[in-house]
Amino acid sequence: MAQHSTQRDVTGEHLHLVHELDAVPAEVFRHLVDPALLARWFGPHSVRVPVESVVCEPFPGGEWKLVMLDTATGTPYPVSARISEIVPPRLLVFRESETEADDATVHGLRLRVELREHGDGHTVMELHQGPFPPDTTMAGDTAEGWVQAFEKLDALLSGRDAPEPTGS
Repeated sequence: MAQHSTQRDVTGEHLHLVHELDAVPAEVFRHLVDPALLARWFGPHSVRVPVESVVCEPFPGGEWKLVMLDTATGTPYPVSARISEIVPPRLLVFRESETEADDATVHGLRLRVELREHGDGHTVMELHQGPFPPDTTMAGDTAEGWVQAFEKLDALLSGRDAPEPTGS
């Protein structure tokens, strides 16, 4: 199974990513809503997600949250969202809670993940996220984190272990 590249479009306050995966939409969807699976791939290479930190209530209004831990420093990076729309195995839409990052406060980021069947046993994942605070690098930094997470997801879906977290 091949590792696929990710198409990126990061413009201002929004990001748009498209990534092909070697699995059917139902399998990819499971990796978005099953806490044990989500913990194995979510976040950039420099973090790990303790499975006990993951909550996923796969229904409108349900919680979707986890804590990424920086493997070098132990710094926690919580992610907390509410599912606003869900259509298994094709669509997840989240509204993230207000968070603070560096000197900017992020107000209610919206995350939309769409899954489309593409050929025999493949899925195209299309991800939209924003708005990020203006005049920051948050959209680009977040896009890079997603690309690294997709590398881990590629490995899991192809039957390989996800890469071990690396130090920052």
